[in-house]
Amino acid sequence: MPSTISFDYRLPRWCRFFSQQKSFTFVLPTPPSSSREVSDVAQFMQTEATFFDLTLLEFIASFAKPFGTYIDCGAHLGSHSVFFKAWLADEVIAVEPNPYLCTLIQENIHQNKLPATDVVQAGLSDHESRMALIVPQDSKQEAGPNLAHAQLSMTPSPADFVIGSVPVTSLDTLLSTRSTRPVTLIKIDVENHEAAVLRGAKHVLATDKPDLVIEIWTPEKKQKIDHFLSQWGYKSIAKFGKNSPSYYYKALSSNPLIAHYQYTRYGLKRVLRKLIKTAVS
Repeated sequence: MPSTISFDYRLPRWCRFFSQQKSFTFVLPTPPSSSREVSDVAQFMQTEATFFDLTLLEFIASFAKPFGTYIDCGAHLGSHSVFFKAWLADEVIAVEPNPYLCTLIQENIHQNKLPATDVVQAGLSDHESRMALIVPQDSKQEAGPNLAHAQLSMTPSPADFVIGSVPVTSLDTLLSTRSTRPVTLIKIDVENHEAAVLRGAKHVLATDKPDLVIEIWTPEKKQKIDHFLSQWGYKSIAKFGKNSPSYYYKALSSNPLIAHYQYTRYGLKRVLRKLIKTAVS
């Protein structure tokens, strides 16, 4: 039988820091034992006293449109969701399958006084069902399971840690049940389930053509996702990280000349941004 994970809701840890002259407060997950960490994201935020993936978030702030709906798929602790709502989005939808983490996300939204931020407890895929939420045996830390690596599974193995059975839906179905502003950006960090999430988001990709930030584990998977997204003119314009990199996608014009101009302009903007950052530092 797979192992199960339990959490203590009564013993939160706190992380407070300033960013761009704003104060932020986060509640972080409490390990089952005080000697074990359950999230490398939480460990980073507590140690560094800043947003997780700050370099990526600053890039998003420079390249994405500062309005509309931002969707955070695999929201974890809500670090990205809070950043999006604080500086960029009119509204944010944070989607996270782990009910324990959803409780923390809701508290982090409350602590930072961010209206128009909706938390949805569900996994995202290309169909409606229930699936097991697990931490695979091969992604456990020496100290125990790492919540940042939790993923959906139809058939957990005996070596996996099982968090529980969670509802699963598609992004198109989720958006069809609510009235939202046009979707400006979708961030997808779903631990190897990104292709299914994209298949379940065909309508919003075709109609709103939001910017995409997708964590993709291997070059082979990226090649398949590039091919899938090309039907709407998407092209990857930036990469962040090495071991499990995230890619920033923009939908370019269907006109080849305009698309080439757009891609070149984004490249020049990236270079200029890097030069300014180097000069300031």
